[in-house]
Amino acid sequence: MRRIYAAFGILAAIFALALYSTRLVKTTTERLCQGLDAVEAACVEGRYQEAAALVRQLNNYYAKQEHQLALFIKRDFLSGAAGALAGLEAYTQKEYLPDLQSEARKARAQIEAVRHLFFSML
Repeated sequence: MRRIYAAFGILAAIFALALYSTRLVKTTTERLCQGLDAVEAACVEGRYQEAAALVRQLNNYYAKQEHQLALFIKRDFLSGAAGALAGLEAYTQKEYLPDLQSEARKARAQIEAVRHLFFSML
């Protein structure tokens, strides 16, 4: 009888871990994509200092979440998204608006790839 209880306990733990990881990946990637949209909008409206601050916030947020994400996704894929986000602040100036939009699309593609990779494995 104890084996049955142990099996149910392990099954419940696996189920809880799957729910946690799904929520973590979904909320992290959604927040990053929304942040990229906000950065682009701020630059288009001419609020470049605000855009730079938003980029710093996104990088800090991702740095905090990356360690948890690495439990469920290979670091190779996560480092691509980190690299794409890291270079955005340099483009938050008026003369670099087209470059910022291009780099933001690349960063969004990297983030979407992380999301797709995780959910394709479930």
